[in-house]
Amino acid sequence: MTLEAIRYSRGSLQILDQLLLPKQSRYEAVGSVHQAWEAIRAMKVRGAPAIALVGCLSLAVELQAGAGGPGLAALVAFVRDKLSFLVTARPTAVNMARAARDLADVAAREAEREGATEEAVRERVICCTEDMLEKDLRDNRSIGDLGARHLLERVAPSGGKVTVLTHCNTGALATAGYGTALGIGVWNPAFDVTPHDLITGGIITELGVFAPEELRTALTTTISSRDGTLDGPQM
Repeated sequence: MTLEAIRYSRGSLQILDQLLLPKQSRYEAVGSVHQAWEAIRAMKVRGAPAIALVGCLSLAVELQAGAGGPGLAALVAFVRDKLSFLVTARPTAVNMARAARDLADVAAREAEREGATEEAVRERVICCTEDMLEKDLRDNRSIGDLGARHLLERVAPSGGKVTVLTHCNTGALATAGYGTALGIGVWNPAFDVTPHDLITGGIITELGVFAPEELRTALTTTISSRDGTLDGPQM
């Protein structure tokens, strides 16, 4: 059974304390942004996707409980300040910084709508964080499916054994609970960056498999398209 780094339902967030692994599997409740900050800082939560999700979901829990305000301006400032604080827990976790920027923008835009209310802003931010959780799961599965198909197509003629080397943290505990690797008998000697000249078979993403020289163009096109049609946070 796959361990879950995050357990969430509306108004409730629990995280797996990864400092206790592998001897213990213990979940602890996170009821505030400050508790999430402490958990991220202490490395109870690891992996950029999981860090961003725990941070943003902790804000959703506070908002569900009525924190922030009174007044639209105060509520938007509350969201922005809490997100900025979360980024300081692990400044190198780029997903958290991106999510903080996008979620703060969502709150500001919702507050500017005609007839906007505090309740509408709260609900919009909470829904966006919940969408982030679902999107991470979808992206993980897409990366795994696309990568597996790509590898099998390349070795099918020979019928040979497939050995996959991943780098960084690709497992379920670094994400919403599925992971981005293809299915994680692993020797993990180091945390490092793959030299670009060793990437010969393609870079596997949730959007497809790309040669290194193709990736920048593909991502630029996709992000531009999304920015023109979506107003929710992007991971």
